[in-house]
Amino acid sequence: MDRGYRMLPLTEHTPRIRLDPLTLDDAAAMAALLADDRAAVMNTASFPWPCTAESMRDWVAARLEIVRMFAARRVADGAFVGSVSFRDAAAIGVPTDGKGAVIGYWTGMPFRRQGLTEEATRLLLATIRAEGPAVGWTEAIADIFIENAASRRLVERLGFGFNTEFTSDLPQRGGLRTSVRYRLPLV
Repeated sequence: MDRGYRMLPLTEHTPRIRLDPLTLDDAAAMAALLADDRAAVMNTASFPWPCTAESMRDWVAARLEIVRMFAARRVADGAFVGSVSFRDAAAIGVPTDGKGAVIGYWTGMPFRRQGLTEEATRLLLATIRAEGPAVGWTEAIADIFIENAASRRLVERLGFGFNTEFTSDLPQRGGLRTSVRYRLPLV
């Protein structure tokens, strides 16, 4: 399936975090971090709840061909700390002035408030920028539930600017949810 981008080898890492392509084998680690963290699941548009190894495996399998996903691992011990991802904005109906990559990210509770999410997301943006010339990415886009202040602060630190506020009907998240869209020019 044509994903609209080239699969470049990922060589970027920080002293604390590395990104590896997410695989079905990572679903159990995802479920272990999310099983008792309903708040984190509800801050995503699509993670399953309840979050089990089987439901996460199904979730990952359904997205492997349409979303570029990475496991964020701690360099020191290889521990799975969360994931980051991006996909073509046009493929999911997100308006863009050029060619946008919609990003997503989350970190397991034991690994929060350590700067790891920011490091992983910076690596993700470096990957998007590296692929940009081949694909034509012109901007990164982050859609965040309005009440998720920590995530909003993160994208602002990364240089994203507020773009708009919108409402989506997400029955799996309780119905109508207000989100804010942030944009980061890449060129």
